[in-house]
Amino acid sequence: MLEFWSPGAYAVDVSPRALVSILAAAEGSLGVETGGILLGRYTIHGEAAVVEEASGPPKDSRRGPRTFWRGVAGVRERLENLWEDRGGYYLGEWHYHPSSPAVPSGCDLNEMAKVAGSPGYSCPEPLLLIVGGDKGLGWEFSMRVFEDSDGEVVLARRYSRASLQDRLQARPCWLSSRTVADTVGVTTKTVRRWRRGINSPTPCNRQWIEFLLDAVDALETSLYWSSAPARAPQVRAQLLRLIRDKEPQDALRLLEDRLM
Repeated sequence: MLEFWSPGAYAVDVSPRALVSILAAAEGSLGVETGGILLGRYTIHGEAAVVEEASGPPKDSRRGPRTFWRGVAGVRERLENLWEDRGGYYLGEWHYHPSSPAVPSGCDLNEMAKVAGSPGYSCPEPLLLIVGGDKGLGWEFSMRVFEDSDGEVVLARRYSRASLQDRLQARPCWLSSRTVADTVGVTTKTVRRWRRGINSPTPCNRQWIEFLLDAVDALETSLYWSSAPARAPQVRAQLLRLIRDKEPQDALRLLEDRLM
């Protein structure tokens, strides 16, 4: 399950079923963008949206390496059936940006603003889930809520302490056996040493990539448990872009600025 939140504002849970559907569609997209709609419900007091299903791209969708327009074929019928079967709702959209950071394009933002202001969707606060990366390097996620009058709200990933520990231990790297707190501390010390040129690996070295991916996790963790959880998605996207572009000094400089 994916969980997102904005303190005092929004919370979104993406069910395992919906996540499996999204990642299967992303993995099978063969390097072009894809997407679909998010379906589900709101909790009884309206404090959270729960994404229970995610559709694939309708048959009339238009897709390319850097473009995606979600079609409408069959969407109305699916929404009507969802409402009749169990009172479910249209919650928003999801897009996949192949091998790229999970950052929405200007077109994505404009389209979601239209959805928020459209009476036809009956969804004044639609969600946009962007999936980036790939199965090899790792999937990346970002979530936004679009408000009709106030623009967008970026939500931060939310983890329990247990799931954070599991997440770090699951990565096959020399940091994996450490606790979350230790990971942040070791990352900070390693960044300082590498910035001074001590045992610094080359940009294409697997150790460098694995370290930076662990560092991204550590930084996101520290931001989440600090007073600035909403900064985590943007900082994560910056770091992943630098990793992708093999810019070691810039990546280390950003880590040093954020972790110290």
